Amino acid sequence: MLPAGLEGMVSKRRDSKYRSGPTTNWLKTKSFTESEFELLGVERERGKPAFALMAEPGTRKYVGSAFVSVNREIRERLWKRVQEHAGPPPRTCQSGRQRSGSSRGPKPA
Repeated sequence: MLPAGLEGMVSKRRDSKYRSGPTTNWLKTKSFTESEFELLGVERERGKPAFALMAEPGTRKYVGSAFVSVNREIRERLWKRVQEHAGPPPRTCQSGRQRSGSSRGPKPA
């Protein structure tokens, strides 16, 4: 699906007809790929979701950001580690979102 540029596929029961709204008769399955990246930093503002700023391994070349969705224990370990190494964002890092002072290091929730 990914090579064709498709987001995913929809499965349905043979005898079901389309209707708007949630249903268990139709199921959307999204496709995704897994890759490894280096963590450049975390962009976080109070009350908004955190984003991991990622780079190609070994090059520190910014490749994009990803929504951070982990359980509380892992999130706290991540914030602690990021704070230990906090500094200004790399000059080559352009996430496309407007930066604020809070993007230079995480603030505890």
